[in-house]
Amino acid sequence: MARTTLDLDEKIIAEGMAATGARSKKALIEEAVRELTRARARDELVKSIKAGTLDAGMTLEELLAWRRSSLKRIQTREGEND
Repeated sequence: MARTTLDLDEKIIAEGMAATGARSKKALIEEAVRELTRARARDELVKSIKAGTLDAGMTLEELLAWRRSSLKRIQTREGEND
């Protein structure tokens, strides 16, 4: 694991910790990076499906329902690890 020194806006960090319930700055930053990565991947996937360049074998509605259930499973696992 790499160590990194950052200059962070304490107001944004405090807001993020309050909003997410993160117990540390490290946990907050890791959650933020995971969520940003998921959001970008989701946006690209939806764009591909709408453009017709990806055949997932599901309708967009089925895919979004699958994604919601997948996120719930991930959040449940992450909650168990806290």
